[in-house]
Amino acid sequence: MEALTTFQNICKAYSRPCYIFSEHYENSISLNPILEGSINQVVDRIMRSFEWSEPYYRDASRRSLTQALKKLEKEEKAFTLQAVFDELVQMESKENIGLIAKIEAILVSDFGKILNAEQDGLTLSKIREERACLYIGLSTQGYGETATSVGKLFLGELLHNSYKTLSNPIDPEAGLKNPISIFFDEFGSLVTPEFIELQNKCRGAGMELTLAVQTSADIDRVNPELTRQVIENAGNLFILKQRLTDSAQYFAESIGTVLSKKQTYRVENGEQQASGSEREVHELLVHSDIIKNLGIGQCVLLRQGPSKLNLVNVRNRKLDSAANHIRKKSVQVEQPL
Repeated sequence: MEALTTFQNICKAYSRPCYIFSEHYENSISLNPILEGSINQVVDRIMRSFEWSEPYYRDASRRSLTQALKKLEKEEKAFTLQAVFDELVQMESKENIGLIAKIEAILVSDFGKILNAEQDGLTLSKIREERACLYIGLSTQGYGETATSVGKLFLGELLHNSYKTLSNPIDPEAGLKNPISIFFDEFGSLVTPEFIELQNKCRGAGMELTLAVQTSADIDRVNPELTRQVIENAGNLFILKQRLTDSAQYFAESIGTVLSKKQTYRVENGEQQASGSEREVHELLVHSDIIKNLGIGQCVLLRQGPSKLNLVNVRNRKLDSAANHIRKKSVQVEQPL
C-alpha cells in the first residue's frame, strides 16, 4: 500500500485527477479491459491473456469465444467478462471448458467485482482522454496466475489504445498531443511476446514505457529472443547490481566497447625490457565486475541518441527522510537553553 499512497500524494502535488484500481483499495474504480475493439480484437486480447498448452483446445476455445461475442454484439450488450462467461456456459463442452474455467477464476476472485464496468464504465482510453492518472495494483504474490491474466488483459488494452491512436483518420498525431507515461513494476509477470508490438510503436502513439525487472531472466522465461528485442529497443537502460556473471556480462556487452591501445613488454630474468608491442583492442566501457559490485542505490545509466554513460546514485526517499529527521534532532540538541 506504500506505493499506492506515494502515487496519490504525487498526483495531489501536481493537481492531477487520480484513479485507483486495486482489490485492496476500498474506493477502487471499476474497469473493463475488453469493452473496446472489434470482435476479433477482443478475442485476441482474451486468448493472449491465458496460457495454452494444447493447440486443439486453444482453437476450439477461440471459436466458442467468437460465437459468444457475436451473440452479445447482435443483442447490443456490452462486452464484459461476466457477459462472455454467461454465454460460454450456455455452449459448454469439453473443448471450451478450459476457457470457461480461466474466466471463472477471474470472476470469482477479488478482481471480479471491479472488472465488469458496462458501456458507461471507465477504460484506459477514457482515462487518457481525461488526462488523469491511473494506478493498477495486481498482487501476483497473493493471486498468482489470476493476477497475471488480469495484467495481460490490461496490456492487451494498451495495445488497442496504441493501435486506435495511430490509426486515427482525423488526427494521426493525436497521441503526441496527449502523451502518457506507463510504468510496469515486475514486468516479467505479465510480459507477452506481443509486447514488442507496443514497444516498437509506442513513440508514435505518444506512450513512454518504463519497465522494471529484477533480471533479464524474468523475460527470458517467456522468450530469450524477446529479451534481446526489449533491450535493443529501449531508449535508456538503468542497470543495477547483477549477482550472476551471465547477467552482468550480458549488460556489459550491451553497453558496448571503446577502441584503445594495449601495450605488452618483454620480460627477461624478471626484468621488463624496452622492447615490446602495441595493438588496438576493444575494451568494455563498463566491465561486468563493476556491475556485479554496484552498491545499494547505484546504477549504470546508458542513454541513447546521443549515447551517454553515467554512474548514478538513485535517490532513496526513506533514507532522505531519516537523515533530515536526524539533522533536525541534532539542531534541537545543540540549541542553548
